[in-house]
Amino acid sequence: MPSVSDLLWGIVYPALAAGCIWAFIGGAWFKQDARWVSSLAVATALMIAYVGLLQGPPLEPVGALEWLFWIAAAGALFSPLETLGPRAAVLTRSLFVGGLLVLTLHRQYLNHWSGPDRESVFPDVAICLAIGLCGWYAVERVAKRSPGSAAPLSLWAMAAALALCSLWSSTGVYAQLSGAVAAALGAAVVLAWIRPGTWFAGGGAGLAFALLFAIGIAVHYYAQLDTTDALLLASAPFAGLLADLPPLRKLTGVRSTALRLALVLIPLAIATQHCYADYAAQDADPYGSPSSY
Repeated sequence: MPSVSDLLWGIVYPALAAGCIWAFIGGAWFKQDARWVSSLAVATALMIAYVGLLQGPPLEPVGALEWLFWIAAAGALFSPLETLGPRAAVLTRSLFVGGLLVLTLHRQYLNHWSGPDRESVFPDVAICLAIGLCGWYAVERVAKRSPGSAAPLSLWAMAAALALCSLWSSTGVYAQLSGAVAAALGAAVVLAWIRPGTWFAGGGAGLAFALLFAIGIAVHYYAQLDTTDALLLASAPFAGLLADLPPLRKLTGVRSTALRLALVLIPLAIATQHCYADYAAQDADPYGSPSSY
């Protein structure tokens, strides 16, 4: 069971920090020209959780966990570049996702992708890069087509599912950090309900996805999240795009948001159920067969 301190630093304080940034620093957040405020809120939420849960910022980062703090900080700084135009947005996202992969997969490279018996690096990196860039595009498209709660609510579901899968993949710290991102997104949902039409594209939506993407990569490569579940989690942003198909895009308002959320929940529910089943089986047979690990 999480302690009171874990709940405060992992959920309450990140949600309060993100909510205060959105509500007070940017009445401007409600306008498209101040979308960087949403990325600042998401980054601050994760960084506060990291400092509180892990006793300070990582001044000498080594692995994916330590680099996650600085990835969040860099995301808040890079986000304003997206406002310079479509080409700048594509370049910014490409550089950010590429750098994110280098930092999170460095230890995987040293342990498995280097040396005389190394495995091929290209397939894994190419798939991760494609998922990262296309997933970012997907959440940005939803945020632009459906201003308001649609994007943060869908991302909240993704963060919550990743937190559960991380917990059941034997890595509680990533579960807590995913929970911090979910807390920030929950604050965004509340504010979007209070002020319909709020703008989440070009900043917070992309950074929230990028942080969840980095956490998912770390949990897959360094914990026990198998490939099938990882791909199911990664498919959630694309499931939300199905609401833009001709028969479905006629829906508007609450019905459109509910439809997107339902579509996103389908792969998330399958992934979390499968993760829990594996966790329960391993817990029942802790000395299980090699295939259990």
